[in-house]
Amino acid sequence: MEEKLVVKSVLVPVDFSVFTLKAARLGVRLAHDLNAEVTLLHSYYSPFYAGGMPINDAFAINDEGNDMIQQQISKMHDQMEELVAILQHDMKQGDLPTCGIVTKFREGVPEEQILSYSNRHPQQIIIMGTHGNGFKESDLLGSVTAEVIERSTVPVFAFPVDMPVESMADCKHIGFLTNFEQQDLVAFETMMQLLKPYTFKVYFLHLSTEAETWDEIKLSGIKAYFEKQYSALDISYGVICGDKLMQSLDEFIREQHLDVIAMMAHKRSIFSRLFNPSMASKMLFHSNTPVLLLRP
Repeated sequence: MEEKLVVKSVLVPVDFSVFTLKAARLGVRLAHDLNAEVTLLHSYYSPFYAGGMPINDAFAINDEGNDMIQQQISKMHDQMEELVAILQHDMKQGDLPTCGIVTKFREGVPEEQILSYSNRHPQQIIIMGTHGNGFKESDLLGSVTAEVIERSTVPVFAFPVDMPVESMADCKHIGFLTNFEQQDLVAFETMMQLLKPYTFKVYFLHLSTEAETWDEIKLSGIKAYFEKQYSALDISYGVICGDKLMQSLDEFIREQHLDVIAMMAHKRSIFSRLFNPSMASKMLFHSNTPVLLLRP
């Protein structure tokens, strides 16, 4: 039987906020470099449809409700058309490389629709915006981006709106957080395949409240291993210590001019997410550095 050609895509969820255009342009550039297409996905919640539940005789929408739904749908399509027009204009002017653009609309809770779509269709990466430094901890659970990175089965690139990087090609210094797990090595291989078109330097980083000699030895071993696997790759490493690890990490990011922090994203239960936010989530809301979340 002849196999069907699978066209992989860079998925960019859009909500037509301040993040949308920057995310879409990032997605177009990455899709072009990966020989893929970019999919712009807008998910919306309509209270009239009760989260996508089928309408039966016990549930009716009056004329006013129907008008509101139609207005909402019409506005979304207009906004999407405007976004695509801007991207195509940029391509025509040479400000963006050319790639295929697909637009999709899904009714339902945004994070659920994003995850569902990425699971059903082959994706190489999801690109999303986040609030970055200054976002309230109390709003953590309600963030669509935080929920997606916790549950996505594909890599997620999450960036703050004021990020200076315009393309993954601009990311010349990448910090890779490791806890010396075997899956970290697999996640690193995933990152290397994803960023294969680009040239950059990697810093293997380990966070610890206390300095341990074995940490240095392990990092040195990881460096030696990947130098054999990727002879052209510039690799360094460091142990970040202190009582306030996030603050110490931020200082290291500034000192070494890191453009991205990459890490493996662990799947965790809803209870652990409620009471013990992951390092990935902490990075999203307490740093202005973009984060690349990887699945082993």
